[in-house]
Amino acid sequence: MHHPYLDSINIVVNPDLQVMCCIICQVAILPNHISGHIAKVHPRVCIDDMKYCQVVADMKIPMTFPQSIIGGRYVKAYKGLMVHNGLACNFCSFACISNEWMQKHHHRMHPSIASPKQWSSCKMQQLNRGGNKTYWQVAGNNEEIHGHEEAIDRMEKEMEEATKVMLIPQEKRMISPWLMTTKWHEHVAGHDIGMLRKLVEIPKADDRKMPGLSKAVEAYFEHASTLLEVTDELILQRLNSSDPVKE
Repeated sequence: MHHPYLDSINIVVNPDLQVMCCIICQVAILPNHISGHIAKVHPRVCIDDMKYCQVVADMKIPMTFPQSIIGGRYVKAYKGLMVHNGLACNFCSFACISNEWMQKHHHRMHPSIASPKQWSSCKMQQLNRGGNKTYWQVAGNNEEIHGHEEAIDRMEKEMEEATKVMLIPQEKRMISPWLMTTKWHEHVAGHDIGMLRKLVEIPKADDRKMPGLSKAVEAYFEHASTLLEVTDELILQRLNSSDPVKE
């Protein structure tokens, strides 16, 4: 189900589950979590709270996820949700992403049955990657949803328009965009420029403030050294490694 405003923020509604889905992430999101999801994952998308709340009310979107979802190897995948490759339990409808989870499931739910040497592969879906991580099986011959590609293309075009840079010949007396952004001319207005420059100079060896600075650095180092005795061994090994990322 589409709505013009929801389309503008890359949200659709699955009519079977009555849930809102992010077209790009292909996960279900509760109505009161949409703003947070967009701000965190898609910060370039702007949301109008009044319009959004009105749409939710008009479409009568539930504030909670469905308590049960129909799944199975012959059930069509729900549109708007990503289709994953997974493993299916040979003795019930359980599905998961890894052998480790399947082994735990089997030992807990089917302790009287010998553990199979391998598990059947399947297609599966889940509502989201947060509090509703449970997977369910879906028919394997369904095409995966690719509607998000159109949304991504649209966003890329919008970003290109928004980030176009116009090159304008600059004169020395012209106030540059950089200066208008940093507003340095406003920050330093009324101050002695020479004094400001002195404040940001690197101290010289004979500077009268150097002895105090030297003692402060030395005290900081000594205090940090006392923490070595209470620092975890793994962290010490990490600090002592030649990892280029750490450097």
